Amino acid sequence: MPPMTHLIISIGAAATTVLIATPVAAHEHCPAPLTQTEAIVSVQAAIFSALENDDQASWERLTDRDFVAFESGHRYGRTDFFELVRSAHAGGRHFEWSVTSPRIEMSCTLATLAYVNQGSVTQGSSRSAVSWLETATFRYAAGQWRAVFVESMRQAD
Repeated sequence: MPPMTHLIISIGAAATTVLIATPVAAHEHCPAPLTQTEAIVSVQAAIFSALENDDQASWERLTDRDFVAFESGHRYGRTDFFELVRSAHAGGRHFEWSVTSPRIEMSCTLATLAYVNQGSVTQGSSRSAVSWLETATFRYAAGQWRAVFVESMRQAD
């Protein structure tokens, strides 16, 4: 074969290798989907714990800087949402939250968790059972899931 033919074959083989290897290399950054439901639900439970305990360091570790929450018809950034809960605590209001009936949709480094948050609101000696319908979106980066969005509404009786 002429030298130019070898060059063309070599370039073609290299291009084919790159095309085949690229999806594999990109996929290496995605967590294994079958093991992520528990991990994502655990992050959401840790977020609840950080909020209820006014643990701002944990809250910031579990949420992205661009975190947004839609709560009671209002939009809150990461700091504002944390302060909303802290202010409720200062006023004597406490919350119990849980993730039940979780459903996760995932695509590589983005996951959406839809669930029923069954819990309660306590004000002084009065405790009321409450259920919220919630959706949270998480981004996977540096080996960790972080919340980027949450939307919450009270479940109709």
